[in-house]
Amino acid sequence: MGKDSLAMWLHLRRLGFEITPYFLHFVPGLQYVEKSLSYYESFFGVKILRLPHPLFYHMVRTWSYQEPHAIPAVISFEMFPAYDFAIIDDIVANSAGLGDVKPYCAVGMRSGDNLERWRLIHRQGPVGIKHRRYYYAIWDWSNEQIAQILREEGCKLPPDYKLWGRTITAYSYKYLQFLKSAYPNDYALTLQWFPLLEADEFRFEAMKHHEPSKN
Repeated sequence: MGKDSLAMWLHLRRLGFEITPYFLHFVPGLQYVEKSLSYYESFFGVKILRLPHPLFYHMVRTWSYQEPHAIPAVISFEMFPAYDFAIIDDIVANSAGLGDVKPYCAVGMRSGDNLERWRLIHRQGPVGIKHRRYYYAIWDWSNEQIAQILREEGCKLPPDYKLWGRTITAYSYKYLQFLKSAYPNDYALTLQWFPLLEADEFRFEAMKHHEPSKN
C-alpha cells in the first residue's frame, strides 16, 4: 500500500499488464489495514490476496517479544515454516491459475529512495531472473512522477502517510506509537501476538530521556 507500489500498479495497468496483487501483513486482521485494502480492491476492481509476511512467521516461530512462561506449546517450526519472497511468488502464481509458469513479481522499489536501494539496484539491475524473478518497474522514477500519476488516477494514499509519514516496514517504536494513538484496537491486537513490544517501547522512552554521564 506504499505510494511507490500504488504508482507502479497504476503505471503497469496503463501499459496493459495483468496484475495479481497481494499484501503481506505483519499482524493479521488489523482493522485499519483491512479498510485500506478494501478501498484499493474497489478502486482497482480486483481481489487482493492476503498473506503473512516472512518476518511475521519468523517472529512467531522464534518467540520474538513473547513472554517465556506464556509461549504456547502449539508454536513449532513445523506450523510456522521459514520461507522467502520467491516462495510467496509461487503461491501467488498458483492462486492465479498460472500453474508452472514463473511470472515476474513487480516491486515498487526506486533507486532514489535511499542510498542502500540505489546501491542494490545499480549492482543487481532492475530485473532479476535467478532465485526470484523480480521487476523494479519504476526504479528510476522521481517523487514528482509518483505524485503525478497518483493525482491523475485519483488514487488515495493509506492513512499511514497522514499519521506516520510512510507505510509500516517493521515493528518500530514510531509505528507502535502511531498505532497506539490512532488505532488502539489494532494496537491491542498486535500485543496479543507480541506482548513484549511494550517493553521495547519502555526501553526506547527510558533511553531517550537518559542523559549520558559526563565522567
